[in-house]
Amino acid sequence: MAVEGLLEQYQGHIVPKAYNAGYLALSYLISLVGAASTLELINRRSWFNGISNHLILCSSAITMGGIAIWCMHFIGNIALTLAEGEAEMQIVYSSGMTVLSFCMPVLVLLGAFYAIGISNRIAWWRVITAGILCGCAICGMHYLANASIKNYQCIYEPAYIVGAAIIAVAASTVALAMFFIFQSLSASSWWKRTISAIILAGAVSSMHWCASVGTQYRLLHLRKLERGDRTATAVAVICLSFSACIIIAGSAILRARTLRGAALRAQQIELAAIVFNKDGCLLVDSNGVFPNTVVTDFFIGENTDDKFNTAHPQFHWMFRLRGTGLESRD
Repeated sequence: MAVEGLLEQYQGHIVPKAYNAGYLALSYLISLVGAASTLELINRRSWFNGISNHLILCSSAITMGGIAIWCMHFIGNIALTLAEGEAEMQIVYSSGMTVLSFCMPVLVLLGAFYAIGISNRIAWWRVITAGILCGCAICGMHYLANASIKNYQCIYEPAYIVGAAIIAVAASTVALAMFFIFQSLSASSWWKRTISAIILAGAVSSMHWCASVGTQYRLLHLRKLERGDRTATAVAVICLSFSACIIIAGSAILRARTLRGAALRAQQIELAAIVFNKDGCLLVDSNGVFPNTVVTDFFIGENTDDKFNTAHPQFHWMFRLRGTGLESRD
């Protein structure tokens, strides 16, 4: 249909809508990647203070607010097809409000994560408060982003707004409770973190689609076609999500290597020597550490009470053997 015909037919009227199943699935996967990145980053916090831990908290808010919520919303809106799919009839956004819709959930979630993780004693009221803030961030971002639509007036049904808010708050609270309350149990259990991420992504996606079903679009004016179109938005969001995947993979690999190294070091028995020269200076090697050697990679006691220490007979045997360079005659 000609542009003039589209404008004459739909201007000032509610435009019919449909959804693309492929983009629906992609929007959930994007949200899942963001939620998983968030929980993986939070799990990397070593303490509640310190610059590095605060940076991790900020990164968590960005991956959750920027990828799991913001990116999911815009991919979800790409799945929305208005009228018969004509390019002139599709949604166009205001850049200023779009940037604001990105910043709002990040700042709210930063406060939520800080409130829930400020102490090593996790209280239920903090979890519930963080869940409410997280739900508000999801809802607020959705409707703030809708306010940035320039060529349509959005008409909302109150029942769907309430339903979407309840879904977002309830599911966010459950996901955060699963992660923070049982964090000591899920710290080394990837599948428990995965379940929490699935629920958290479900909260974002369910809220979005509940609100989207309850939204009608009244055409104000036709869209001016520009280069890039909707595909550029999808590519940008996918790139952000791919970056989040790299964060997850890199973090998991680094943690696995750290745990493996710690496990190997915990099993090793090393013998070090402290030697002074005539001036009272300590002898160290080129790396600035005491001369040492690995005696064995593991120690198995005869029973549960058999602890290896400097009083153990085998320590004296190894000290004599390694310290003097003589072979054992036992």
